[in-house]
Amino acid sequence: MARDAAFLARCEAFLLHPAVRALSLAQRVDFLEQKGLTPEEITACLKRVELQHGLSALAAPVSAAVSVYARFRQRALEQQLLRRVVEQAQRRSRRSAKVANMLALLSDQQAQYAQSAAALERQIELEALKQELLGLKGVVVDAFVHPRAETAAAKQQL
Repeated sequence: MARDAAFLARCEAFLLHPAVRALSLAQRVDFLEQKGLTPEEITACLKRVELQHGLSALAAPVSAAVSVYARFRQRALEQQLLRRVVEQAQRRSRRSAKVANMLALLSDQQAQYAQSAAALERQIELEALKQELLGLKGVVVDAFVHPRAETAAAKQQL
């Protein structure tokens, strides 16, 4: 079944479309078969496109720009991933340094607390000794100021 010229022209335009040219030849042929073209019509359409626009119009061009872009994109993604990994490592390092500083500060504060507790304990002990000394001093003063009657009688006998 022969197709009209307008339909075959649309098929040729389809084959020349940049998005279609990026597909493999097998994918393009499959699509044309799905549209109902016979293998002879597909071959004729491919030959016309080749004659009018050259073989490069049919071949899926993997241009240098596409491969350069793909390599550039891959390299950009790798660099972005590397930057992200480096940033995470730096954040982790900064966080570890902060934790180490906090632990050192906490250790210093604990040492100061222990020193303060020891000093307070010594001060309490000193106050207790002072109170005991004052009590003993009071007893001694009382003994000299108010001698007991027995001691006074013993002094008079002498």
